[in-house]
Amino acid sequence: MTKKWLETRRSYLKKLKSQVELMSGAEDPSILSYSKSNKDLYKRVWDSSSEDDFYKSLLTSSIVLCGDFHSSPSVKRFYIRFFEKLVLTKKHQIVVALECFRHDQQENLDLWLGGRIVEESFLERVNWQETWGFDWQGYKALILKLHQLGVKLVCINHSDENFNERDRKIAKSLLEVKNSYAQKKTPDVTSETPDTLLFCLIGQHHLGPENLFKSIKSFESKVGLITLHLDPEDLYFDVGHLTHLEEVLVLNHKEHFSFFSSPPWVHLQNHLMFLEEYLDEYEEERGFHPDLTRIRDYDLVVYDYIKLMCKDLSISVEDLKRVEVSSIDEYQVEGEDCPDDDKLLEWMQPLLDSETSFYWPEQKEGIMVVSSLNHAASVAGKSIHAQMMGLTSLPWGELDSFKVWSWLEAIGYFLSKFINPRRSPVSSQNLAAFLKARLGAESSRKIMNFLVQGRVAELKGHKTQSSEDSLTWNELIYASRLKGSLVGERLFELYLEGDFKAETLKNYMSLSVRDKEYFEPLYDLVLERLNLNLKS
Repeated sequence: MTKKWLETRRSYLKKLKSQVELMSGAEDPSILSYSKSNKDLYKRVWDSSSEDDFYKSLLTSSIVLCGDFHSSPSVKRFYIRFFEKLVLTKKHQIVVALECFRHDQQENLDLWLGGRIVEESFLERVNWQETWGFDWQGYKALILKLHQLGVKLVCINHSDENFNERDRKIAKSLLEVKNSYAQKKTPDVTSETPDTLLFCLIGQHHLGPENLFKSIKSFESKVGLITLHLDPEDLYFDVGHLTHLEEVLVLNHKEHFSFFSSPPWVHLQNHLMFLEEYLDEYEEERGFHPDLTRIRDYDLVVYDYIKLMCKDLSISVEDLKRVEVSSIDEYQVEGEDCPDDDKLLEWMQPLLDSETSFYWPEQKEGIMVVSSLNHAASVAGKSIHAQMMGLTSLPWGELDSFKVWSWLEAIGYFLSKFINPRRSPVSSQNLAAFLKARLGAESSRKIMNFLVQGRVAELKGHKTQSSEDSLTWNELIYASRLKGSLVGERLFELYLEGDFKAETLKNYMSLSVRDKEYFEPLYDLVLERLNLNLKS
């Protein structure tokens, strides 16, 4: 990324920190003191490294400490991909220790994973809201994926308020887990049974050399121990211009590795969204009126993103109107603001079902179907696009509008990458499963055939899309979303490489999708340019 791009994000990160401090107060001095070990570590000289280097270090390691941002869903997605790859490439027995559960909750975790108690009962037993309280859905997805992969999960946390004392207890528990698995190996199978790798998913501030790392070494000095720091802010702005060049950028300092999977403002914005929801629930439970000075309905979040995107592309933000944004949790389909047209509601439903956030020009409103950073960024991008081309209505229910809907998705996705450049579309290997789970086998087959036929036509230089007649309106929306995300991803790559200039993209974004005489040739031209670059 350019220096200008990084500086705007540094300023934005500073603003987010101020908002967090306003909502939750200044950071506890004891936490600042405890985190100093990390700060000192990040000031040292770090060398360029790789995932291969990290995997090689596992050969001489038995415990890996992995940094977690508790309120960030993107961290959980990173570790899902990380362990999926690890299980495929390593033959070790893998154990993951979880800070989010106290050590005395192991039986309850085993009962739930074994299907002997339901999820609601499990969360009550472990008292999730009181003992941890962060978004359960992100942790649930990670835990179930690890269980599916055959990973053994253990509870590791202790409730001591004193960080150093808690580190000592966690360190002792980790070593007990490690040694218990080592003792299970008998002499006659040692050569055939791979060693156990114990990963501990724990808050990033625990990873400093003087913190949990030191506590483990104090019990067993020769233990093979490495750490995985995730997206440390103190290092990010030194290497941020490189993070888009590799799937995952890695740095190394002795036993410490830093992986860069998401920019630090992504995690902080996720934390801010978590605080918003948490404080709302807290106030409602106690009968308080919500604090109207806080960010409401994500209007300010989306407007911040609009300003960042406009600055990057040299678009005059004064020419754009601020967008009112509603979360789908608050958007009542039977409320006063709902359109009277039942048919419009019917056409809108597939966007809601497919979790496609959108800008609604008829109401000058953004609809966030999922309350997340990526969806907020997508709404911001789509609102910029709609206003630049003077769009006053969406092509609701028009079955011949695949190119229009996929182009709206493409630009929204492309601009969302300005906020989260590590965002990625549904992978090709997961696409069929994604569609089948959402729509069923028949619709999944139809959409896949439609997208594949269209792709083949593009590669052959044909400018006509395969027939949309076979797709229902619901299926067309899914196909448009998937196609748009792939086009938007490639547009962003070529923008970074300089093959698509900002001025060219702004000209493209200014052309109305309602102007069919010029829009369809433009759409075909863009896809042709993308394919030419792919071929080269």
